[in-house]
Amino acid sequence: LLSTATSQFEIGGLTRGTQYDAIDVTGTATLAGSVQLNFSNNFQSTITSDQTFTLINAAALAGSFVNAANGVQLGTLDGFGSFQVNYGASSAFAANSLVLSNFIPVPEPSTWALLGIGAVVVLLNLRRRKL
Repeated sequence: LLSTATSQFEIGGLTRGTQYDAIDVTGTATLAGSVQLNFSNNFQSTITSDQTFTLINAAALAGSFVNAANGVQLGTLDGFGSFQVNYGASSAFAANSLVLSNFIPVPEPSTWALLGIGAVVVLLNLRRRKL
């Protein structure tokens, strides 16, 4: 990949190559540029944090992505959450693979609204006790 490349992967299910994008390289895959993630098929509503997705398998990996070093959380472009990006020699998975793990969803607006309402109720009760 060139330093100006953008590699975009869609995740729409658990089946590698048909429900989520995947690349197999028989030689060395040289990573560069940036990597982007998007959900498809409404999969963001059923994914769990323990599921992993192997996006790239190669005989060896070299280089790195500008926006996603090994071990960092990378948010999806559609804003539904983030994945831990794993690749290279210090990866928790195979050193020759790019693997997404530890999905963290972004709370839905209704969750934030309930949290806000709860905080207001607690503050009002505390204020009432002081009076």
